[in-house]
Amino acid sequence: MKRLIQKFVPAFKGLFEGLKKDTSIQIQYAFGIIAFLVAYFMNFTAFEVIVVTILVILVIALEYVNSALEAICDEVVKEENDFVRKAKDYAAAAVLIVSIGALVIGILFVLNHIK
Repeated sequence: MKRLIQKFVPAFKGLFEGLKKDTSIQIQYAFGIIAFLVAYFMNFTAFEVIVVTILVILVIALEYVNSALEAICDEVVKEENDFVRKAKDYAAAAVLIVSIGALVIGILFVLNHIK
């Protein structure tokens, strides 16, 4: 059992380090909290809350992946490099796409409750 628990230690270290030290991750957590508050105060349905939860998880998880890729790139390649820039831009774009999709869905849910 101890070995099993030890497998989760690095994941929790990364979780808390990202939350404490990475501004982009902190921003995504803040937006996630706002999304849950909106869902609560606008009385979203159970289905809508599930969708919001999945989207918040996806955005935050993708931000962790993006931050990890950026950290690796910055450590391995110190000078300007088009390949590294492109990889970092693509990872950031992935976060942006999911974030925009989450925002659009959230707006649609809110508009559905304003009628």
